[in-house]
Amino acid sequence: VALGSSPYIGIYKRTGDSSFTKLANPVDLPPFNASSIIFSPDGTHLAIGFIGTPFVIIYARSGDIFTKIAAPLSPALPADAASGLSLAYSSNGDYLAIGHIKNSASSLPNVSIYKRTSSNVYTKLSHSIATGPTIQSGFSVAFSPDDHYLAVGSNAADYYVKLYKGFGTSQVLKATNFGFNIDPTATIDGVGVQVEGSATLKTNDFYVND
Repeated sequence: VALGSSPYIGIYKRTGDSSFTKLANPVDLPPFNASSIIFSPDGTHLAIGFIGTPFVIIYARSGDIFTKIAAPLSPALPADAASGLSLAYSSNGDYLAIGHIKNSASSLPNVSIYKRTSSNVYTKLSHSIATGPTIQSGFSVAFSPDDHYLAVGSNAADYYVKLYKGFGTSQVLKATNFGFNIDPTATIDGVGVQVEGSATLKTNDFYVND
């Protein structure tokens, strides 16, 4: 649970269908308010994103004890990342997507993707999620249940949601015909709707605009 003041997080353990017991706080607490909190699918890691260096911290869980991992991101997010605004694990726990703020002077994309390459190390991947010409924020990131797609929500003027397709250890067939058309002026609650219908096949661990 994210809290507005120190210790900034509260961790609870379910002890029944409707009972939760608060656990002892980790020894090393987050330094700022948490903007995103997520467990890895296997429950062994707890990632917390916030505005302020180092932007993301990850705890390793052993029983009911959460221990902060020293420098889990390789390389660490640069200073112009500005935040760990949103976090998402792939369903198999191999990938961690981090949405963050991009300012106009930065070449940094508004999403960074890390692959869990050992028990406590996440290695940054190269990808083609464009930086765009304007200020953008990765307000929300989410993997599809089969891990083939990554959706990114943004405040960019040119898009609010984009869908990216990834290729892991095997190639995946791409659907190119959705069977319907969307009016280019269509909106949902005032937000423009767009379907992008092209993509380029890339190599393993490489994400492309779908």
